[in-house]
Amino acid sequence: MHYEVRNSLIDRTTRYSLEQDGISFSSGRGTGHLAYKDIARLNLSSFSGGGGETLQCRLAAVDGARLTLRSRHLLAFGKFEDRTGAYVAFLRELLRQVADKAPNARCSGGGTALAAVWIAVAAILALGLVVALFVMFDTGGNRADLGLWGFVAFCVVAAPFVASRIKHGGTRRFDPADPPARLTGSDIVA
Repeated sequence: MHYEVRNSLIDRTTRYSLEQDGISFSSGRGTGHLAYKDIARLNLSSFSGGGGETLQCRLAAVDGARLTLRSRHLLAFGKFEDRTGAYVAFLRELLRQVADKAPNARCSGGGTALAAVWIAVAAILALGLVVALFVMFDTGGNRADLGLWGFVAFCVVAAPFVASRIKHGGTRRFDPADPPARLTGSDIVA
């Protein structure tokens, strides 16, 4: 099974192949192989950007080597191709191989850094909301404050989205034989 992706502008398109004993990869920068038994960590995460939701799988080997696969392929600056279907199929097989052949791999989902970013966004929105409400009530909330009313409306609309990002943030361990659906695309692609 194969999967090709270019993650960012500084990367080249890399072809990943699931082999009997590990995952092989090749790009314009060379080739390599990571044996399943040498996978120390596997982390699944998702993030918004580039016009959609991106699923990501990061592998770390015992020797420190790292591989990153994403569900969105960079075609050109700011232009992405959604490859979720192919990514999900590849990831499912990779997880089966890791469950079978890498019993010591630490599998986790989510990202602490992303959760911290969303907590900071929530704090900024909450502080801005308090300031906006204070100014509105101090000035009587007249029609001249349409910008403030718009900001209050934005905070109210954004709150559920930000709350869901915080709720799903943080890193949680999982069994590779039973990965979380929201990070494997199973809830997107049947």
